[in-house]
Order: sequence, then structure tokens, then C-alpha cells
Amino acid sequence: MSISNGSTVSVSPSTTVSEYLIAEEIASRLHVTTATVYEWARRRVNPLPSFRVSHKHILFRWADVSAWVQSGGLLRPRKAA
Repeated sequence: MSISNGSTVSVSPSTTVSEYLIAEEIASRLHVTTATVYEWARRRVNPLPSFRVSHKHILFRWADVSAWVQSGGLLRPRKAA
């Protein structure tokens, strides 16, 4: 798989490129804004699983995101008292 800047990313044989989604696709599937997806990915506690491909680009695997949602990942972390 090639990235627009010419670098390459190795993908394991059992993983297809179509398994990776961009933030807009995750937002659409979860019915939230793209900003919310990026916020969840940046959280220090229980972040949304993601792969940083470059300084500006983050990819998500739907299987990982789905498991995160099912485990309660959408819940906001408690604030310290």
C-alpha cells in the first residue's frame, strides 16, 4: 500500500486495506461528529483505537472500534474530584 508522499506501509496478509476507515466514516457509523471521533482518539484514558499513518492522518479498524464501543468506550472518563 502506498501513501501519497511515496512511503509504503506493510499490511499483514490477513488484513485488507478496506478494513481501515477514516474518521469521517467512523463518525457516520456511530452518528457523531468527526471532531468527536478525533477527541475520543486523543483521550488519555480509554482512547478510541487508531493508527496514526502520518502527522495528519489517522486510520481506524472497524473491528477495533466496534469492540471499544461494546466495552463501554463511549462513556466519558470520570473527572477527578
